[in-house]
Amino acid sequence: MGQPAGPDVAYPPRSPTTSTTCRAIATAVLSLRAMKFSIALILVLALVPTRVFASGGSRPDAAAIVAAALDKVNIFALPTFEMKANIGVENHGTMAEGRFALIWNGPDQWREEVVLPGYTEIQVGEKGVVFRKRTTEYIPLRIFQLHSTLGFGSGLWKVSFSRLGPGPTDTLKKVHERKVDGAEAQCVQIQSSTGHERDFCVDEATGIPIRTEPRDSRVAPIGTKMFPRSMKWVEEKKDLVDVEITELKTTLDVPASVFQPPKDAVPHAGCMNPAGGEKTHDVAPVYPLEDRLNRTEGAVSTYALLGTDGRPKEFLVVSGVSPGLNDASVTALRQWVYTPATCSGVPVEAETVLTINYSLR
Repeated sequence: MGQPAGPDVAYPPRSPTTSTTCRAIATAVLSLRAMKFSIALILVLALVPTRVFASGGSRPDAAAIVAAALDKVNIFALPTFEMKANIGVENHGTMAEGRFALIWNGPDQWREEVVLPGYTEIQVGEKGVVFRKRTTEYIPLRIFQLHSTLGFGSGLWKVSFSRLGPGPTDTLKKVHERKVDGAEAQCVQIQSSTGHERDFCVDEATGIPIRTEPRDSRVAPIGTKMFPRSMKWVEEKKDLVDVEITELKTTLDVPASVFQPPKDAVPHAGCMNPAGGEKTHDVAPVYPLEDRLNRTEGAVSTYALLGTDGRPKEFLVVSGVSPGLNDASVTALRQWVYTPATCSGVPVEAETVLTINYSLR
């Protein structure tokens, strides 16, 4: 047991020599501890990767990560290339097979062709004008999903490589690492002006952006860029679009006549991969009472032409659920607002398909 503390307990006084010695020993111990802590801290910092990022706030390296990944996959920065692919799209429970071809000779001279049973689409780009000829006057849903799967085109697709990055009103937040579909990824958190947050993730093995919808695989180089050779659009574990690139090369050997617009093609102001088209305002649709009572659910996809004022128009439901939900979708879409699509800074009209999901759960 220790000695009881109290006024009647007398401790022997310390001599000056003893006090000085104790202080010296204590100082040495503290110095040794401080040195050990400093060494330990240096070792810890040395072991931490240079990709240790703040828990919030904009970071200069976040912008660099996004820019480098988008540049890596931007095959349209190449002077020329030719792409050929076998394609398949779901059609009433079976996969309709066809082909895709793109010949790129720069932004002022390109040709794109989609051929499927019962559907053909040819587009020729020429100095700010796109000549278009296709079987229908609108974009069928599966063709919209095909272009979204490819990740490029003259319209506003759901998942284009050029549109994966932040919009003009978005804010870059923290940078972190995680696994995406089993791949080690470096992710930048992006926050929209409305507060919605999403991750822009880069595959550390390939250096290109990771798209989870669609799914990309077999990434390989083309010139100084990288691009996937296999792409799939999957919904509810069901393949809707399948793209297998059979040829992707940087040399062209085609006659000039290939870039002649087809007969009866309709010209539109436009370009490959227009910028803009970010949603700035939306209105939630009103769930019709009859559909609520009947517990009708589903997704309504509507073709729309985004005007130069950023407002959708010329609506056509390309995949509906019920008359009530279809009408509710169009009524809501009329009130949505986007930044205008632009080509070289000039506003242009752009095609797209807008989807609204209805669920009572």
